[in-house]
Amino acid sequence: MRVKRIIGILILGGALILATSLLSDLRLLLITNKAQYLANQADYHGAEELLEYVVGCRPEHEYAREVYAEVELCVGNYAEAERLLVGLRPTPRVVLERAICAYETDREDEAARILNTLPTSTPLAVEDSRIEFLIRGAKLVLNGEIPESTFLELSPSGLAIAYQRFLRSIQSRAALALGEFESARVFAEKAFAKKDRNSYVRRLAVILNATAARFDKARYYADALSYPQFDWTAVLQKIQQLQNELTTQTVALEASKLMLERQAVLQAAYAWALAQKSIDSGDAEGLSLALEQITPVCTRLAQELKYPLLRADILAAAGMPERAYKSLSELSSSHLSYPIVLRMTALAGELPDQAVEAFRQYHNLVRYVAASDLQTSGAKTRDGYLAFYTNGSAQTMIEIPASATYFIVVTARGDRAFGLSPLVRLSVDGKQIDSLYIAHDDWNTYEVAIYLEKGMHSLQLDYINNSERLPSNDEDRNFYLHNIMITRLDGYERGKTPLSE
Repeated sequence: MRVKRIIGILILGGALILATSLLSDLRLLLITNKAQYLANQADYHGAEELLEYVVGCRPEHEYAREVYAEVELCVGNYAEAERLLVGLRPTPRVVLERAICAYETDREDEAARILNTLPTSTPLAVEDSRIEFLIRGAKLVLNGEIPESTFLELSPSGLAIAYQRFLRSIQSRAALALGEFESARVFAEKAFAKKDRNSYVRRLAVILNATAARFDKARYYADALSYPQFDWTAVLQKIQQLQNELTTQTVALEASKLMLERQAVLQAAYAWALAQKSIDSGDAEGLSLALEQITPVCTRLAQELKYPLLRADILAAAGMPERAYKSLSELSSSHLSYPIVLRMTALAGELPDQAVEAFRQYHNLVRYVAASDLQTSGAKTRDGYLAFYTNGSAQTMIEIPASATYFIVVTARGDRAFGLSPLVRLSVDGKQIDSLYIAHDDWNTYEVAIYLEKGMHSLQLDYINNSERLPSNDEDRNFYLHNIMITRLDGYERGKTPLSE
C-alpha cells in the first residue's frame, strides 16, 4: 500500500512538472505570438522587449529566435539578427535572412553563397510565393545573372520592412542590368528611403540621379552617405564601367540614337561626379578635367538646359565666373529660361528680381508667389526674401486654371553646415510630394513636376534639417526662399515626381 502511494505521488509530481512545463511553453508561445503581432504593427521596441524575455527564459526557443531575428533585421541591427539565426534550421526564410544580413553589411559574395544553398529546380517551402520569387531573383542578381523583367513588377506590399528594403535594393540592381536606368533610380531611392545600407546600391542612387540630370538630388544622396567620407572614386569607376559596357554593346540601327544619348548622359554624370570630388578636395586640375567632359555634352544634347547650367557651375567653381556668365549670356539669346537668367544674376552678385521680371512675361508662367505673400513660421523677412535660421515653414494657396502637369519651381539658396545643405519638404494639399535639397549657396531653381487638378490647392515648404549640433562660429545651416512659381510643363526643364509606396 505504501509503495502504491509513493508511486502515485511520483506520477502526480511528474504530471505536475509536465503540466508546468507545458504551461510555461504555452505562455512563451503566447508571448512570442504577441511579439509577432507587435512587429507586424511596426512596434519593434515592444516586440524586442517581449522576445528578449522569451529567449532569456528559453535560449533554444526556435520560433522566438526566428521572430526576434526578423525584428532585428527590420530595425537594421544586422549583427544581432545574424547571431540569433545561428543554429536555426535552414528553412528558406532563415537562409534568406542570413543572406540579407550579409548583403546589408556589404558581404555580397557571402550573401550569394548563402542563397546558393537553396535548390533552384524545385519549389521552396514558403507560405508566400513572393518570397520564393525574391529569393530566386536575388540569387540571379548576386551571381551576376539577369532575372526576368517580371521581377521588377514584384510588389513589397505586406512584406516585413526588412524584406521590402532588400527587394527594392535587388530590383535596382536588376533594373540596371536590364538597362532600365530610370527604374533602377526609382528602386534605389525606394531602398534608400527604407534605410537600405548596401553601399553599392546607395552609390547607384547618386549615379542614376546624375544620369537623369537631377544633380541636386544626387548631391543629397552623396552627402547622406558621406560618413566618414563619400567614395567619389567608386562612383567614377562605376560610371566608367557603365560607359565601357555601353561601348561594347551591339545595337540595332533604330537603337543607336538612344545609345548615343545614354553615352552623353553618362559622360555628363562623370563630369558632375568629378567636379564634386574636386570641389570637396580642392583639386583644381580635376575641375579642368570635368570641364573637358561636360563641354561636348552641351553640344550633343543642345536642347537640355541642365548641362550648360552644369558647365557654368564648373566654370564658376574653377574660378572663372566671367566665362560662366558669358556662356550663359550666349545661351540666353536662343533659350528664354528662368534658370539661366537667374544663374546669370547670381554670377553678377545680384538678387533674383531681375530674372523674375524677365520671366514674369513668359507665357509658361501660371502663378508667381513672392516671399512677402507667403504665410510663414520660423522665418525672418529680409530684402525681398525669407531667411530661415531654424526649422520653419512657408505656405500659400494657389489657383490652377486647368487640370494638367505643372512644375512647382522654388527659387532658393542655402548655407551648408556639417556636411549637409538645407533639406526642404514640399507638400501639396497636405501630402508630401518630394524633398528639395538646397545644394547651392547662391540663388538657384529647384523644381518638381506634378499633375494638378483645376481649382485651389494648398502648397507648403518645410525646412526640416536645421543644424542640431552646438553653435559653431564657422558653420550654420540656413535656408533662404525668394519665390515660388507654377509653370506649364512644356518649354521648361524636365522632371518627375518620385513614385510613392
